[in-house]
Amino acid sequence: MTFRSSDRETRAYFKELHTDIKIDYFKSKATDRDIRVVATGFDKDQSVIFIHGSPGSGNAFYRYLNNDSLHQKANIITYDRPGYGYSGFGDAVTEITTQSEVVVELIAQYNLTNVVLVGHSYGGTIAAYAPLLSKDIKATLLIAPALDPDLEKYYWAGNFTQWQITRWLIPTSWNVSGDEKYSHAEALIKHVNDWQLVSVPVLMLQGDQDMLVPYKNLEFAESHFNPEYFTGKTLKGENHFTPWTKEKLVIENILTLMN
Repeated sequence: MTFRSSDRETRAYFKELHTDIKIDYFKSKATDRDIRVVATGFDKDQSVIFIHGSPGSGNAFYRYLNNDSLHQKANIITYDRPGYGYSGFGDAVTEITTQSEVVVELIAQYNLTNVVLVGHSYGGTIAAYAPLLSKDIKATLLIAPALDPDLEKYYWAGNFTQWQITRWLIPTSWNVSGDEKYSHAEALIKHVNDWQLVSVPVLMLQGDQDMLVPYKNLEFAESHFNPEYFTGKTLKGENHFTPWTKEKLVIENILTLMN
């Protein structure tokens, strides 16, 4: 239940696929920790950065690093968000701004240009905000992003991650996820008026059967992002797990944004 793959496990995974990857760590000033990055490389003119949800880690998107149509055109990069994987495991960072600053630091660390962000769930929120902090981001793909503070869903069992008497019983990744979840609505309220300022193409994919991030988040996005830049797509019958159930569709939309 750690939702992470060690460096050794990561190398073994890609070795079996005959895919060359790089594993690196950089020091994040925004979070005062090392951030782990897994990438096909850093030398191409275009880059795609995947931002995972909660709980999770960069390994959620390893399959995309193995896609020929993507890595022939761009550096394909995933990383462990702060608190997850091997980026300060267990120590949550709940501010959207700080999480987005890590993305900007990653871009600067590897001198990336023409970056397309792909964010899922909580990662989608970060992918939505980060373009306000970097001119090197040229487009962003949001997959079931949690954006509307009024639509945040809480489950009774999540309280176990917040009570000290029970927190020790819960896997670390779930505790980090709980810390993010129970502060997310407040964090989103701070940015309600920021979405209209995003001035790069924003494409949002939202399933109408999503039980974790309600479909009405798409309506919220349509009314808060600048319509000149925003495009929303409804995925009929789709749930919250689009990156894995609709991989081909996700890749098609990434290529569209790249071009």
